[in-house]
Amino acid sequence: MLSDLQLQLISLLENHHAKRPLMQLQDAYKLLYQAYMGIGHLIADREAALRYLVKECSSVQEQRVTEDLWEPISPTGNVGRVNLRPYILTQTDPAVFVDALMQFAQYPPGTKAQLQTAWFTMGDLIEAGQLSLWSLDEYNELTQDLTEHDYPVMHHSRIYHNTYQPAYRILSEAIFKRLFRAPTCR
Repeated sequence: MLSDLQLQLISLLENHHAKRPLMQLQDAYKLLYQAYMGIGHLIADREAALRYLVKECSSVQEQRVTEDLWEPISPTGNVGRVNLRPYILTQTDPAVFVDALMQFAQYPPGTKAQLQTAWFTMGDLIEAGQLSLWSLDEYNELTQDLTEHDYPVMHHSRIYHNTYQPAYRILSEAIFKRLFRAPTCR
């Protein structure tokens, strides 16, 4: 019988992979990293964060909206991506959004130990054939690199970046609901 974490990971990763079939193992790691470690490494300066958000929003405005505004990225759904293409349509003040990001950045949603637990659980699922999106060899190779570098921040894979042109910010579900006054879907 699978544990809650195993079931949640299978659901989360299969859902993300179904939306973005070129998602690589590196992108799955980034998803889990953001879910547990948050965004504190990216948002130390409010004014710089605001300038970058406004600049990024202006560069994605012309693209058509295909993502949901909220997209859970943690196994329990309590942390997610706010996709910028639909965010632009909400006409939410960027300064208010950045304030919410700053609030979220103050308190990481998890720990490195939780990230490692989720990552190793994912490996167990791959090894058991219960998660067949990536090979065990890929997983073991990336795990060795992650271990050697103490589970670092990682960029999206080149193919993911070039194909999907990700544009999002990370928030807790609670802050998202307060900011956008909307229910989330899981």
